[in-house]
Amino acid sequence: VKSPESTVESFLSKMAEDMEVEVITRKTASYENNSERFIVKQRTYKEQYAQLYFVRLMQMTPAVLTAVKANSPKVPVVKILDLEDGVECIVVGTLYKEMTLKPTILDEYIKERSTPQALSNFVTEGDYLELEDEGSRMRLEGAVLDVSRLVTGIVLAVQGKVRTDGVFDVYQVIYSQYSEQAHPPATLPAQISLADRRYVAFASGLDFGGTSDPLLTQLLFDYVCGFLGGCQEVARVG
Repeated sequence: VKSPESTVESFLSKMAEDMEVEVITRKTASYENNSERFIVKQRTYKEQYAQLYFVRLMQMTPAVLTAVKANSPKVPVVKILDLEDGVECIVVGTLYKEMTLKPTILDEYIKERSTPQALSNFVTEGDYLELEDEGSRMRLEGAVLDVSRLVTGIVLAVQGKVRTDGVFDVYQVIYSQYSEQAHPPATLPAQISLADRRYVAFASGLDFGGTSDPLLTQLLFDYVCGFLGGCQEVARVG
């Protein structure tokens, strides 16, 4: 008398022989790695952020001036050192946001060694904005400035007047327009057939290390790798 286990195995084996199993092979594609220029081969600490901001200001100024001419063509554009009290003008520069709660590396040496309090928000009502060009820096104020939504490093133009206390009263903020983007081809070349096309999947918001359910990420992994679904579904993602 055969055991139940051997009977089940025999039945499954016979059923597998009778079924036509379609073997799906995932397509492969060769690629050329051109990321070598982004690899840091030797670390250096000579470069400062000030140089980066200066280069950005030089490159972005023409685009900002184009927006200035389209928005306020009759208002003169001046440097911070050339400002005159009460005279309306436009100044182009890099935005700097002074934040009281912004962490700095110096705090580790100035303050006593203790466990710092974890903060979820570094914005306070005491934060303020400054604008810096090639020669100087000035403080900005005005109802049009939303300090909580602006950050350090933005190259823009401000229109307004400087007060006797040296603060620039901003009437309008002018940003550069979006640059022309290179559009991908609408259709693939005719010589690439439907069967030979290759696709790359990009996924974001996976929240690795967070509080999300890891099962969802595993399901995505299994689906993209062709471990889920029937033959047609596996062939579509394969």
